[in-house]
Amino acid sequence: MKKIFALLLAVAMLLSMAACSNKTTDEPTSNGQETTVGNDNTESVDNSADPIRIGVVSTFSGSNSGHGQYCKEGVELWLENVNNNGGSLGRPVEIVYEDNGETNQEYQNAFIKMLSENEVSAIYSNGYSDQVTLVSPDVESYCIPFLAGNSSQACLDSGFDYYWMLRLSDAIVSPTMANACAELLSMKKVAVLQVNDSYGDGMADYIVSALEEKNVEVALRLSFDASETQFNSYLAQVQNADVDGVVAICHQDQAALLMMQVDALGFDIPLMGCSQFATSLAIDTAGKAADGWYSLADWTCETNSESGIAFVKAYREKFGRDPDMQSVCAYDAMLVLQDAIERAGSDDPKAINEALHSTNGVVGAMTTYTCDPNSETASHCLGQSIFLVQTVDGTGKLIDIAER
Repeated sequence: MKKIFALLLAVAMLLSMAACSNKTTDEPTSNGQETTVGNDNTESVDNSADPIRIGVVSTFSGSNSGHGQYCKEGVELWLENVNNNGGSLGRPVEIVYEDNGETNQEYQNAFIKMLSENEVSAIYSNGYSDQVTLVSPDVESYCIPFLAGNSSQACLDSGFDYYWMLRLSDAIVSPTMANACAELLSMKKVAVLQVNDSYGDGMADYIVSALEEKNVEVALRLSFDASETQFNSYLAQVQNADVDGVVAICHQDQAALLMMQVDALGFDIPLMGCSQFATSLAIDTAGKAADGWYSLADWTCETNSESGIAFVKAYREKFGRDPDMQSVCAYDAMLVLQDAIERAGSDDPKAINEALHSTNGVVGAMTTYTCDPNSETASHCLGQSIFLVQTVDGTGKLIDIAER
C-alpha cells in the first residue's frame, strides 16, 4: 500500500510540475536583509485599482468555530494595518474567507472552491495535517502558493513546491522537546500518549526517537482516535506503568479534555504536551487543570520580542482579549505573503511563489521567517524558533526560546 501511495504521489508531483513549468525564473531576493513589513508604507491606496485577493480557509462554523475566529482576528488586524498604510503595491488588499466545515471532505471541497472560483493570489489555512495533506496536490495543480499553519514533517516530505509551512516541523522541534524532558524535567521513563492521525503518528515517531537518544526509556506508547473524549482507560495504564513523566500529542480540543482528566486523577509527575496544550482555547477550556503542564509552544503572550509585544498590545486593544496561536499564525502568514508580493512586484501567484523561495528575515510577531534552500528536508519550513513554556495561572510562562 505504501509503495502504491508513493507511486501515486510521484505521478501527481510530475503532473503538477509540468502544469507549472512556465513559472517565472527571475527570482526576487531580499539581499539577506531582515525585513519588517506592514508599518512603514507611506504610499496612498488607489481604491479604484483592482484589489489583491488573498484566500483564508478555516473553520468558521461547528464545534471548532473558535479556531477560525481567532484566525480571522489575526488576519483582520493585519488587513486593517496594511490598508491604512498604503495597501500592497499601492493597491487595496481583500481577504476571501471560506468555511471548511468539520470533516476532511468538507475541507477539501472548501479548498477546491477557493482555488477554482475566487481568483486569489495566495492562500492561508490553519487546517489539520491530514487535511493539508489531502489538498496539497490540488494546490500544486492550480499553481497557487499555500501557507499552512500545520507542522507535520510528512507535508514537507511530499516535496510540493507551492506548499509552505509557517511553523517549525515536528522533525525540527522533537529533539528540543526531548531535551527539555530529559534535562529540565529529569524524566527517565515515560509514557507517550498520541492521537492516531498523520500529525500524531509522525510527531510521536520523532519524539520517541529523540527521547531514546537522550537515554529516556519510552515504557508505554498509547494511541487514540481523533474523536476520543474519554481518556481514563489510557491514563490507568500510565499509572500502572510506573513512569516518571508523560508526553502527550493531540489536537487542542483533546488537549483540554486530557488535561482535565489527568488533573482529576491527581497525577504528580512532570507533564509535557505538544504545542496544542498551550493554545488559548485549550487552556481556557481546561481552566486550572492546565496549570503545571509544559509545552513546546509556537506562541505565548509572554513573548519578549518587540514585534510580539506590539502585536499583543494591538490585538488586545482591537479585540479585548489575548491572541491565540491561531491568531498569530494567521497574522504572520499575512506578513510573509505581503513581503513576497512586494518583492515580486506582482500579485501573480507564480511570481509570489518564486519570491517565497528567497524569504529572508521577515520579522513576525511569533518568530522570524526565512527560506533555507540548503535544507534537504525543510526548505519550505519558514519559521526559525519556538517557545518552551509552562502554564501557570492560565498563562504560558516563557522558560526558554529554542532556535532552529
